[in-house]
Amino acid sequence: MPVSSSGSSASRTEKWIFISYRREDTKYPAGLLNELLGQRFSPDRVFYDLATGPGVRYVEAIDDALRTAKVLLALIGERWIDIADEHGDRRLDNPHDLVAHEIATALERGLLVIPVLVDGARLPGRDELPERLRPLVSRNATRLGHESFSADADKLIGAIVAHTPEADWWPVPDPVEPASSPGEGASARRRGMSAGLYLGLAIIAVALTVLIAVLSWPTGEEPSPPKAASPKAASPVVDHVWQAGCGRRYLDQPVAQADPAALATAPKDDDAVLADDVWLDISVRNTAPTELLLDEIQIEEVGRDSAPQTGFLVRPASGGCAQGTARFELNADLDSDPPTLSPPETAGDSADRIAWPFPIGRTNPETFRLRFSSRGCECRFRVVLRWRQGGVETEPVALPADGKRFHVVPRGDLPAYRLEQTGGTALLQPE
Repeated sequence: MPVSSSGSSASRTEKWIFISYRREDTKYPAGLLNELLGQRFSPDRVFYDLATGPGVRYVEAIDDALRTAKVLLALIGERWIDIADEHGDRRLDNPHDLVAHEIATALERGLLVIPVLVDGARLPGRDELPERLRPLVSRNATRLGHESFSADADKLIGAIVAHTPEADWWPVPDPVEPASSPGEGASARRRGMSAGLYLGLAIIAVALTVLIAVLSWPTGEEPSPPKAASPKAASPVVDHVWQAGCGRRYLDQPVAQADPAALATAPKDDDAVLADDVWLDISVRNTAPTELLLDEIQIEEVGRDSAPQTGFLVRPASGGCAQGTARFELNADLDSDPPTLSPPETAGDSADRIAWPFPIGRTNPETFRLRFSSRGCECRFRVVLRWRQGGVETEPVALPADGKRFHVVPRGDLPAYRLEQTGGTALLQPE
């Protein structure tokens, strides 16, 4: 980043993507990610601290970059939450900590903030963060693994483009053609002649292949008609947050056998949680050039059992309630067979405006919240969204993906506990 004569930083090119990380925790993945983002969007568009020049006032460089940034990537490694300074104090709690300043400023300015969990890192709980960073836990996180780095980075780049209303300012790099020197004219012509010869041979080979295929058809039989092309995918971008952070997790074991330290994280999709204490937030963005219709949201049940008779419920210590911004709400009754979805009983904008099919435009994402209830069903299920574009049904989207299921249980007579952190020790206390 260039420096003005007065010593303050002055960027000639607006920074669009800001990489926030700690060198002690995610130095190498941050460097690799910076290279990939630079290749995709130009190095001038990415703010990465090691790319700033000597003598630059770093805090000013940060603020300058955040003034023009569209996206902040918060790289979180396995040590991110606990890294301390030379006095043993946690750096996130320091009001002058640069990483905390970067993320808090991005959240305050309404940037797209994406938590990037590196390798085995987890998203911290709300109670583990200082007040100014707590909105971070309501952002959908993505993962960046060592063995799947390239695929994960591609997914992250796709999310950056798709989730930003200003998608038009993301350029697609033009292919770089090598320049020819004056002495290369003859060789270029020879290469052109060779390319034409190879193209002619290729056309002859294709023609012979087609002729042989026609002659090989049985006499008197017509060739099989070509298969109909599969519907073109509408490519909606769908994110979900399983809001189980507030809910109690179900454990099918005696309380005395539980390891409190292992329960310090919020429940995941596959973990069983109390039905009346959880909900699902779904965000849908249309990336297709034409309007997309959401035909319906279905609960696809894949398991229905009776209520658990043993075990207990525990509310994790880090389970702060994630704050959703859903525009529409639906109640999901898991006790009905099959499960049903209905608007809230209290009429209002949320209930009145939902009608199927629901149009998904390209301006802003639409958000839906499904609240689950169950009095007697231990259920494992997925939520399926079905689409139509141009009158053609497109590929449905199932949540959660990767073979996982949502898993809820009714409370019944199960005992409930609260996980507390006291003096660095995790304890289970009856509620």
